[in-house]
Amino acid sequence: TSGLKIHTTRWMALNYVGLIAWVFVWMIDQTRMRGKNVWVWLIPFVLAPLPTLMLFVLFLQRRIQSS
Repeated sequence: TSGLKIHTTRWMALNYVGLIAWVFVWMIDQTRMRGKNVWVWLIPFVLAPLPTLMLFVLFLQRRIQSS
């Protein structure tokens, strides 16, 4: 059996879900400031939050091409 109590496991899961929600709200804010579409990032973010966040940050760091 695990040494973790169910109470601890629940709090860890709740904190993780809260962190994921906070990061997605941050992503929405960043895309609104830059005039991009955040909703194309939703499904990849749900499936793999950390790799998607890394790619998202790299995507936002690209230079804006001047016309």
